[in-house]
Amino acid sequence: MPVVAELANELARLQASQPVGHPYVFVPPARYARNLEQCRLGKWTVRQGRSPVNNLGRGLNLLLKVAGLGHLTYHDQRRTCLTRWAESGLAEHETQALAGHSNIRTTAKYYLHARNRSLALAREPSEKLAGGK
Repeated sequence: MPVVAELANELARLQASQPVGHPYVFVPPARYARNLEQCRLGKWTVRQGRSPVNNLGRGLNLLLKVAGLGHLTYHDQRRTCLTRWAESGLAEHETQALAGHSNIRTTAKYYLHARNRSLALAREPSEKLAGGK
């Protein structure tokens, strides 16, 4: 998914602060090394592989609390973003490509259903976050 320039610059800065060759921005090097060691020892489970970092939600929840937004998930934010793109005129097949969906029905079912709803509803969380810097 495309990101605004400010976010792209911040992500690049964070990546540059990691050790050379470290593939992640949000996975601390020590955690990554532990995960690799678990793999080497054959102790890595499918469940562990789904979530290399179990504390990403803490940062999101803190931001939401500071912004006074209550509980939202990463998928809530993704859904809002994709729906807003569609409502602003992005073609369905372009929204599908940006979402990484192999089937347009997935995009339509989960992300484009709010096309006819008020934009104010979709904008409210973003505006609260932006105003709560």
